[in-house]
Amino acid sequence: MNELSADPTRSGVRARRETVRDETFARRRARPQHYETPAWLERSFVLPVQPTPESAAPESAAPDNPAPRHVPAREWPEFVRPPSEEIDFAAVVRRADAYRLARRTALFALALTTLILGVIVLTGSTAVLPLVVVSAAGVLVSGTVLVVLSHAPLPHLDA
Repeated sequence: MNELSADPTRSGVRARRETVRDETFARRRARPQHYETPAWLERSFVLPVQPTPESAAPESAAPDNPAPRHVPAREWPEFVRPPSEEIDFAAVVRRADAYRLARRTALFALALTTLILGVIVLTGSTAVLPLVVVSAAGVLVSGTVLVVLSHAPLPHLDA
């Protein structure tokens, strides 16, 4: 049994928390910071190339991987996000509304088609057959609209 969990009192729980927290922080400090390596910074698109302090630089650097030099904070390069096209959010909302309406229409037409076919099967009457054709056409049209809207690209504002 762990000697830290032997005391069930409140102060024992606090002491265990503090001990576990201290151990965790010590492990974090002992582990090298993988995100400060040049290889990570080359893959990063958010952070600029950040210099490491001279105290954190390796003592012997290989010729193909020179130690980064210390650069004061005022000389750090600034990250500039490349310009992107502005998304037309009003068009996105209109398209979402149209998609929702087409989905509801398709479900309603499908339920109506199923109901009318059930009536035809139970009664044997073919008088409501034109309603089946109209509601099935509604299902097809609404389904086509759903497919087109779900594969449409994002609308952008004209520059």
